[in-house]
Amino acid sequence: MKNIFLRVWMFVLCAAAAAGATSCGSNGGTDDPVSGVSSQQWSETELISGGAGSKSYAFKALGAWTARTLSSWVRIETLSGGAGDAVLRLSVDENTTGAERSATITVNVDGYLSASFTLKQSGSTTAAEENEFLDKWMFGYMGSHYLWNEAVAKVTPDYTMDYQKFLQKVLADIAAQDDVNHDDGHWSVDAQGRPVRTSFYSNIQRYPLSKTTRGGTRETIDGFGIEYVAGGTFSNTGDCFFVVMAVAPGSPADEAGIGRGDYIVGIAGRSITQATFDNDWYLLMSATSDASVTFTPGVVTETGSLSEGDPVTLTRATYDDNPVYLVDTFTADNGEKVGYVWYNTFNMYYDQELIDAFAQLRAEGVRHLILDLRYNGGGHLVSSTVLGTLVAGSDHKGETYATTVYNAARTAAGEKAAIYSLGEKIIKYGASNGGDAAYAPIEEALSSSLGLSTVYVLGTTNTASASELVINGLRGVGVDVRLIGRQTNGKNVGMEPATVERGEWEYDFSPITFYSVNAQGFKDYSDGFAPDVDVDEFDVKYDIYPMGDERDPLIATALRWIDTGAKPAPAEAAARTRVAGDELVVLPRLPRRLDGTIAFPRE
Repeated sequence: MKNIFLRVWMFVLCAAAAAGATSCGSNGGTDDPVSGVSSQQWSETELISGGAGSKSYAFKALGAWTARTLSSWVRIETLSGGAGDAVLRLSVDENTTGAERSATITVNVDGYLSASFTLKQSGSTTAAEENEFLDKWMFGYMGSHYLWNEAVAKVTPDYTMDYQKFLQKVLADIAAQDDVNHDDGHWSVDAQGRPVRTSFYSNIQRYPLSKTTRGGTRETIDGFGIEYVAGGTFSNTGDCFFVVMAVAPGSPADEAGIGRGDYIVGIAGRSITQATFDNDWYLLMSATSDASVTFTPGVVTETGSLSEGDPVTLTRATYDDNPVYLVDTFTADNGEKVGYVWYNTFNMYYDQELIDAFAQLRAEGVRHLILDLRYNGGGHLVSSTVLGTLVAGSDHKGETYATTVYNAARTAAGEKAAIYSLGEKIIKYGASNGGDAAYAPIEEALSSSLGLSTVYVLGTTNTASASELVINGLRGVGVDVRLIGRQTNGKNVGMEPATVERGEWEYDFSPITFYSVNAQGFKDYSDGFAPDVDVDEFDVKYDIYPMGDERDPLIATALRWIDTGAKPAPAEAAARTRVAGDELVVLPRLPRRLDGTIAFPRE
């Protein structure tokens, strides 16, 4: 067993906003009483590549409807439906003719004239054509929906570029217009003290259709289950190490006994070097095709060194990624019950699990709540509203939690802001947006709510978007939100993702399309929320404590505040082995479909 002396080396935080969840592309269809079709998500001519694939178009029918086409290379998967919201799903064959071809898709609503559009397929599927299709698709959606769409019209697009590079160039060209889209992206400060945008929030992600969760399903993850790690170096060798910061319950890592605070000092029988660090991080985050990963754990000794343990091999597997990671209770010195919830992603398909967690706390007589959002990067806006309702309760029923603000063109066209209210299942969109929508769990949450006037939120720079909306939305209705930890991310904007299927892939495009505003009209938190008590979770001597451990500096601070009734002074950092001024930084998890603030999927 060899001992390696430890010091910490700072890695630059790579803030990553992620693609959204289920939604479909929009070209902003209008009401058509003649055809009986409204809010249709197709243009008069839809361009598709020459490869086999599928496409979905949402619309609203004023009565029972049927769809048809005379072209044999197009198959209509949803041939009919009833009045109301509907989705037309098409499958197309690969075009092997070498020439462009067209098909007419017709929708007939009972009692109305027919509506139709043209599906035009290119004669081949070269990489250049695929990029051109994706570039035009993104640019068109940004022209109508991007929050700063007036600046999009001033950009000259280059449709020959790779789709990822194309998006980055468009965003950069918009930023060059007097930093028009300043709030699209995470900012930090460079060595000279100058503000630097580290990344844009707007993004496009590609997923294999075979591994993609569809609308109305739970979030299934294929991987090892290591969600977050921190990184550092050894002072005597210059080699690197990782510290596990979060593990998904029920994942391969969890079942193998890997947990928060565990050190990783080697990968595949070799050291982790600065040259291999990025690739090793991707491997641990399950971003590669590797079916397994073997790593060497490190055990912290009482003197602050690491002893190498026996190698551990993880094999990737599919697991149910329930974001309610931990529900627990503490007992304050005065005997009152303190609830604790570690919540990792705002996923609407697990809102029942979130409601059940609060029902458990309510049944146990909880009087205070510590809400751990330290690594929660966001997700569905409706889930954030559910959580706000679970905290605030019936006293705030019907009060506005969040309002969306769109670009000037959408507003001028009559598109009303969406209004999300605590305890109200109706999301108010207005008739011009196709009518209001309903999401029952928001109302159902009232029966499990704690009805608190104060809540203790644990946050870090990885706390973003729908998590920050909890802080802003609850403060907007007068709930005392006491933030403990570090400055949050500063994502005061959200997305309405557009999705397209191309061959074996699904592309999720998530540009920033709205601001989130609370009941007091406040939205200016692009620099993040400053903590009421600034606490570094690494203010411990050697160990990073397990999830939910009372010794964790953030949890301990919240408990002191609850016990004494007075805001604690920032705790003096414990003695540590790292060089003064160096900082261990939690690296973000890989982009997920639910990071960001995602608007309610209307389909």
